[in-house]
Amino acid sequence: MVECFVPRRRPATRLGRSHGFTLVELLVVIAIIGILIALLLPAVQAAREAARRTQCANNLKQMGIGLHNFVDAKRYLPYSSFWPYSFSDPVQVNKIGYGWSTFVLDYMEEGNAKGLIDFRFGCNVPPNDKAMKTFLPFYECPSSPPNVLVTCCINIPGADDAAESDYAAIATHRNIPGAATAGQPPRLASGAMHENRHARDVGHRLREFRDGLNKTLLVGETNYPFRDDPFRQTHAGTPDCPGGIFNIGKMWICCDHITTFHGINGKNWWQDEGVFSHHPGAAQFVFVDGHVQMLPETIDQSVLNALTTRDGGEVIAGSNY
Repeated sequence: MVECFVPRRRPATRLGRSHGFTLVELLVVIAIIGILIALLLPAVQAAREAARRTQCANNLKQMGIGLHNFVDAKRYLPYSSFWPYSFSDPVQVNKIGYGWSTFVLDYMEEGNAKGLIDFRFGCNVPPNDKAMKTFLPFYECPSSPPNVLVTCCINIPGADDAAESDYAAIATHRNIPGAATAGQPPRLASGAMHENRHARDVGHRLREFRDGLNKTLLVGETNYPFRDDPFRQTHAGTPDCPGGIFNIGKMWICCDHITTFHGINGKNWWQDEGVFSHHPGAAQFVFVDGHVQMLPETIDQSVLNALTTRDGGEVIAGSNY
């Protein structure tokens, strides 16, 4: 008798069963990935902003070093804007002078940039057209929008005729057009570097900073979205400027000075050449002693005023800023 052997089918085990993801499981995985990205994105953005802030601080540090090199050579700081031309001379009446940010180029090892300028003429004449429209990367904050050409003055064709800068000298804490000196009492030009129109031949010496070099602002940030500015100007009716439009404090070649009157990121900063920064809630400055510090936009205005003046006699506690 032949016996047939029929193998039994083993029941399928859980380990042996294969199947794909269900729709619910797939949605859960996608949701988890989305949450992880949402958690990581702010950290990535913060890291990028920290890197940009560091680069901005380095730009300011280099300006501070350059200005101290200037002081070592000249024994005084440059003016924020110096007008060496006689306004009584009909040939020179419309010639615009130069800013501190041109005089310091040699002392920042940027002699090639300074070589573009022909100092025999004002900055706003055709021989200096190329220089006026040259963008200098060390005058650009990486957190700000890319620099553009802005309106300066007559004599050079086109309305937008000067390269923008994101940094300007701290000239005064008062609400003064031009941030001080021409026709103004010297006390109104309270800051470290301000405009000069034959008031004196040299800028301020370090011994004049009786409030302390480490408690006086030297250069700060200024950058606003020009295309969104309803006025796109700082002064109306200026004869040197086409249509009265003149972006004081926003170009490196001349008139590179601002006021702290409106605080940091104040509502009128676009109108009166004030302090503005694209760093969240703060702006960076280099002080006269060369250190760089970020000040919050919530700083008390009286403290900011005291940090602006070079000889105001104020007493400021370090905890106040």
